[in-house]
Amino acid sequence: MEQSFDKFRGIDQLYGRVHNHLEHISSLLNNRKAVGEEQNLSDIYSYVKSITGEYYDGQKMIPEYKYIRMAIERAEGNIISKILNVSVEFDLEDTKEKDNFIEELIHKTREYLVLKCWWYSGRVPFEKMNFSEECKNASMYSKGICDKSGITSYLIEIAPGYDPNARLYGYDGLGFHYALVVYYEGKYYLVDTTYSQFFYTNHNVLNRIGLVFIPPCAPGRFMMTGKGIEVATKIIRDGYIELNEDIFKTYMDAFTISFRNGLYYENTNDFSFTSSYSVDDYIKFLRGVCSQLSIEGEENLGYQRRPLKNPMMLIRKIDR
Repeated sequence: MEQSFDKFRGIDQLYGRVHNHLEHISSLLNNRKAVGEEQNLSDIYSYVKSITGEYYDGQKMIPEYKYIRMAIERAEGNIISKILNVSVEFDLEDTKEKDNFIEELIHKTREYLVLKCWWYSGRVPFEKMNFSEECKNASMYSKGICDKSGITSYLIEIAPGYDPNARLYGYDGLGFHYALVVYYEGKYYLVDTTYSQFFYTNHNVLNRIGLVFIPPCAPGRFMMTGKGIEVATKIIRDGYIELNEDIFKTYMDAFTISFRNGLYYENTNDFSFTSSYSVDDYIKFLRGVCSQLSIEGEENLGYQRRPLKNPMMLIRKIDR
């Protein structure tokens, strides 16, 4: 009988440890004003990585880890700042004829987004509206306009690891992104009216890489140097960008890098935060001929399912 009751003591010790961990995360949150949002989140991530091994039984994470995961999500949830702020000129009441079809397409799609999203974003400037999970709806709406106008367009689905069947982030749709490529007057244009969703601070702290069952950094993080800022600013401001191979690779590279979890860096020791895939490779990925997943392996992409061997593995400064 005494041995049976020892199990209750073990449960009590486990939840006592969980309680202490949650208390420490709460205490770190109190430092946010002093150190700033990005540093505060990075400090929380470092602490969580240091304790994650206590929730791993050698094969899988134990159920109690969900409380730590929920604490991370709460810490991230009340941050609305962005790592790239771009002003967007959009007036819902504007009825002036636009200069060309692409401009008209963007205006109509933004009108659709604003009217659809006002109920949860509120009547705020366009650049402050949150278009998370609206990319497929917006791209399908844009494609409908193109189809009715006789303009050739291609809906592109960017699945995590470029394998839509793998579900690297669990339930359907999480981590997927949709955009539209439009062929107009002899030129190709990338139309992505919800691209700003990838630049919120709470999903773009580099130290987020390496957390278990928390998505790695959003693509926005990997657009913040070199050519990336120029491309991202243009897409967010105008809703589209004229495509060439360099721009297309820059855009796709950020998604590719964002799919890599901490185990990719631990297993490869490659901290360059770059992608060697070519435009032709990306076309093959999008067509389903092959995938990043088939090349880099499931363990290294999407949700990280076990702790790092070295929880304090340094995520080095991006140098692209």
